[in-house]
Amino acid sequence: MNKLSRAVTILILLVTPARAQDRGGVPVAKIIHEGSSVKFAVKASVPIEGVFDKWDATLTFSSTDAEAGVLEVKIQADSVNTGMV
Repeated sequence: MNKLSRAVTILILLVTPARAQDRGGVPVAKIIHEGSSVKFAVKASVPIEGVFDKWDATLTFSSTDAEAGVLEVKIQADSVNTGMV
């Protein structure tokens, strides 16, 4: 793990999942962008916090076991927004 990886803490707040079940009874969750966000914080000589404006996330389950869930988040790095101009 490099220094940047250790310095960056990414907080993923996905607060608006829509729950459903497919035909096999396996839980399915669709991540809704409204009310959800991907935030980050960097602890360095100059602390930086912000959000990513462009991202997509899926939550997939291979069975009805909650531990079988896989959260995949794709972030467009150039959509970073620190509130600084």
